[in-house]
Amino acid sequence: ASDVNACDPSSAALDAFVADLPNAKVGSDPNECIKSSDIVFLAVKPQHIDSVFQQLTSPGNCLFVSIAAGVPIAKLESGLNTDRIVRVMPNTPCLVLNKCCDSC
Repeated sequence: ASDVNACDPSSAALDAFVADLPNAKVGSDPNECIKSSDIVFLAVKPQHIDSVFQQLTSPGNCLFVSIAAGVPIAKLESGLNTDRIVRVMPNTPCLVLNKCCDSC
């Protein structure tokens, strides 16, 4: 958890995140978060992606993983000013658990 940075404009969302990962670093400034990150997950609703682009001043050398459904790679490249993009599709039934099976 100490290697995880999280950014969200909602203090309630950050509080919930810290409750699950107490050693994570959190803040509301995406540029500060990106400075110390190698991989950045863009987990925003598609209608908010332009706002994210406007807030970022420099993507540095981060790899961006977008979970914003329907946002094309070309738009991500243009908005983030980088071609270091991975685009994944969200899947509502997908869950992340602490263990994957009884033998783990």
